[in-house]
Amino acid sequence: MTLSTLLEQLKQIKPLFLVIAFAILLAQIGLSSLKWKIILASDAILVPFRYLLKNYFICNFTSLFLPSTIGGDIYRIYSLKKYSPDVYQNTSSVLFDRISGLVALSSIAVISYSLFYQDSGINYGFPIIYGLSVILFFMLTSDRAITCLANIRLKFIANVLKILRSFNKYKKNRYIFAKILIISFLFQNNIVWVVKIYCIALSISIDVRTLYVIVPLIYMIEALPISINGFGIR
Repeated sequence: MTLSTLLEQLKQIKPLFLVIAFAILLAQIGLSSLKWKIILASDAILVPFRYLLKNYFICNFTSLFLPSTIGGDIYRIYSLKKYSPDVYQNTSSVLFDRISGLVALSSIAVISYSLFYQDSGINYGFPIIYGLSVILFFMLTSDRAITCLANIRLKFIANVLKILRSFNKYKKNRYIFAKILIISFLFQNNIVWVVKIYCIALSISIDVRTLYVIVPLIYMIEALPISINGFGIR
């Protein structure tokens, strides 16, 4: 596609659908801030929603220029020092936020791949890796694993244990855990529909079932620190 063709296509864009997409994107930041607040509250760290919302906006902006979302997450951890001096507890909240989002994203990818991509036969490699990753998470955050690791007298292990204990606490509170997962699934589902709205705005005909297969996989690869904000991957 030449630049002139691209500009001509952009002239035909439907503004109303762009407004709808941008409104959903703003709501997405609100959902992320709400989830982060719930995670922090379960660790008895009480942070105003407005403060988290502001920091999520800053995080999203800084992530535009840094590999993956790592830079933005470092800022989020640092910003919590105003309310909690424990850097490992702050780190656990941000990590769990990311992990819950990744679980929702990979779950949508596995389900969509199984339901909508059966023409060429199902490759079970990805679902198996997904299942093993979930099992590994529950094993590492179990009481038994934490007790075993506590017997290892290494500073590094002691610091990791602080994060695992927070994960264990989040997981044990089923009500909190369910709310975190519901928000994560809603957020990742919205991402697919935002892309669908972009397609409508540009008069691109593509089945939403195809997007449910493609979009989660792209965002999972984009989470790796191999590009600047996913440029060149999307």
